[in-house]
Amino acid sequence: MDTIGPGVLLFALRREAAPFRRRLRVGRLFASAPCWARLHRLGDRPLLLLITGMGPARTAAALQWLLSRPQIGEATLTPAFIVSAGFAAGLHGELLVGDSVVGAEVADLAGRHWATTWNGATQRAPYGRILTVPGIVATAAEKHALFQEFHALAADMESSTVAETCSAAGIPFGCVRVISDDVRDDLPPSLVAALAGGRLAPGQLLSGMLTAPRLVIDLWQLARRTRRAARRLAQVLVELLGPPV
Repeated sequence: MDTIGPGVLLFALRREAAPFRRRLRVGRLFASAPCWARLHRLGDRPLLLLITGMGPARTAAALQWLLSRPQIGEATLTPAFIVSAGFAAGLHGELLVGDSVVGAEVADLAGRHWATTWNGATQRAPYGRILTVPGIVATAAEKHALFQEFHALAADMESSTVAETCSAAGIPFGCVRVISDDVRDDLPPSLVAALAGGRLAPGQLLSGMLTAPRLVIDLWQLARRTRRAARRLAQVLVELLGPPV
């Protein structure tokens, strides 16, 4: 049986992937996947994009499907590499919204760490540790505390799941993140509550807007920051993935 070995990019949110997807040729959509999954091409490079949803459980479900050797017609899909891509909270004081971070290693709160093994990431600055946390890092105080304890450049909610799974399976993996809120930013509590389940809860968000009208301005500012971060993420991924296979 033939094998197809695309590179795989995992995003938590459609917003993170949208500008990058617009640069790709569209291919097959996988109805069997537990999340949105589509085969694309960047030039001659085949890429499978998965939009998993936020957090480790949804990421693990997507990886389980991916490693079950799904079929493409008569061929078996086997990942050439897997990259965790998306937004992150900045923990280092010099990182601003829109700055990119390429992971040299991924760590978790238990002190475990995994050196990235995907050779598509060149040693570009900033290049260092990315910390995975179980929930949204909402306040500047939390970000400062995490930096002091773990010396990580940025924090996300998915990359350690990718790192652990890929390390066990012997698949090259990487992590590419762009800062959507820096170390000085406090996210509105009502927005954090609306995202607590891993997806935006419209009812909770509407309730927050009614009780705190300031949230409308906060949402507009957040949308502007994430739009900028998503465009930058697309540029970085094209730089890293664009050379010939």
